[in-house]
Amino acid sequence: MCNKSKSSIFWGTLLLVIGGLILVSTYFHISIPIFKTILALLFIYVGIMIFTGNAFRKHKSTVIFGDSKLEAMPSQREYNVIFSSGEVDLSKTEFEKGKRVEINVIFGDGKVYLSKDKKYVISMSSVFGQAKDPVGGTVNFGENSFTNKPDSADEAIFIDANTVFGNMELYYI
Repeated sequence: MCNKSKSSIFWGTLLLVIGGLILVSTYFHISIPIFKTILALLFIYVGIMIFTGNAFRKHKSTVIFGDSKLEAMPSQREYNVIFSSGEVDLSKTEFEKGKRVEINVIFGDGKVYLSKDKKYVISMSSVFGQAKDPVGGTVNFGENSFTNKPDSADEAIFIDANTVFGNMELYYI
């Protein structure tokens, strides 16, 4: 059963339960805490999704509440690691020259792997976190830029590395 079906079953069941609770409390004058019951069911659903590893994973470029390695694709523009630990491997992917890639780490720990042979222009920004470029430069609060081959920046791959309450390290492999 795919995630869309599980989600549809949950929401359909939740609506049926809400309707049933409203009918019971209206016609039989039984006091049922409808809001608390709905909130409890939502918490149970989210808990089950987190335990089974299906929680909030909508794209192959985003990991939330987990630990995952994201393989880069030439068509993908953005990669996200949120409340998680994740790796983004850009080293083997053939991006077109001038391609912009955005990597966001929010309340998590991210590692980004780059190829030594490719040209990069990296713009790092950090808010209450740390971003570390491949040669050891860091940003704890603010912005910094890094270029591995400054003579040919027009042929480079542009990376926006953003960190909020987290840690991101970029490595050459």
